[in-house]
Amino acid sequence: MKKETEGNNQKHLDQAGRERVYTQDKLSQLCTAFAQWIDEFDVRFLYAILKLNRRRADTKDYIQATIPYCEWHDRFGKDLDKVILKYDEERIRKAIIEIRYYLTFVIAEWVEGFFSDRKQYTHFVTNFREKVYEQQRQFCAQPDTGIWLKYASSKTPHTEKFSHDLVDILGIGRRALEVQLKATINLNLFFIHILPIFVKAIFNDKIKYTIDIEQIWKQYRKTRGDHCLNLLMEHYRHLVNDVAERLHSKLPDEVKLDDLISAGIFGLIDAIETFEPAGGLKFEAYCKPLIRVSILRELKSMDGIPQSVRARVHQLEQAIQNPESDDNKGNKLKND
Repeated sequence: MKKETEGNNQKHLDQAGRERVYTQDKLSQLCTAFAQWIDEFDVRFLYAILKLNRRRADTKDYIQATIPYCEWHDRFGKDLDKVILKYDEERIRKAIIEIRYYLTFVIAEWVEGFFSDRKQYTHFVTNFREKVYEQQRQFCAQPDTGIWLKYASSKTPHTEKFSHDLVDILGIGRRALEVQLKATINLNLFFIHILPIFVKAIFNDKIKYTIDIEQIWKQYRKTRGDHCLNLLMEHYRHLVNDVAERLHSKLPDEVKLDDLISAGIFGLIDAIETFEPAGGLKFEAYCKPLIRVSILRELKSMDGIPQSVRARVHQLEQAIQNPESDDNKGNKLKND
């Protein structure tokens, strides 16, 4: 894999021999496209590796890179749910996080050759990683830059390092070495033969990820799968930011905006899991009060916060319960 990566670090030219330089809009589009690619493949990688932990030899391709996610889930979703039940829930959560970080690392390594300008490449990687940070917060996990560093500084090929660490995270016992070896072989094959096709297609605008939110809702109501939940959370994340920023402007300076956003994520999850469209009710109208309540509940439970913060939280709770309160009237005038 190292030779392959080094070959990709050469300056990349387009078909006319010109150096590749991108606009800010294009860089943003690339970050979004690769982040959504990871959204489609994290569970596929997890499933493929879990299926290696079997007594019988199995050479079936469980990643199925050429088919859309919805089709993949229709084909393997039920078995995926059965396989996951054999493992501790926290181990699965940590495994998904590890896979997402690792795929981010690999993509950052692979795309370097597509940039003629080093500053643009650095800008892309920084923003790409920030998107992963946002996604990790959806898993209620703090960003861990050490995961990228351990792969970059690994003395063994990063595929071996990843396979070893993932087997350890999942707690695979007697067949650990066998699963690790098979996973390393499969990863090398994927990164040599499949990943380059996706990378080139995304850079050449032959693959564009667009979210049909209604279709995602239908799929989520049907399967209650984590992948659709993640897509919905990503799509509606701005609601958390909006509510958190409004509350933050009314609270003392001791309260950090990031803490409010983290607490609001729980409200967003609750809203997605319980929302039932009826009578023309829009999700945004249903979701915002739950986010607000989730943030205020978290603030009340925090140890050591000043009395002034507790008092202000109480005032905000009263304002929610009584829409005609002075607090809400003032906000209405301000918004008008």
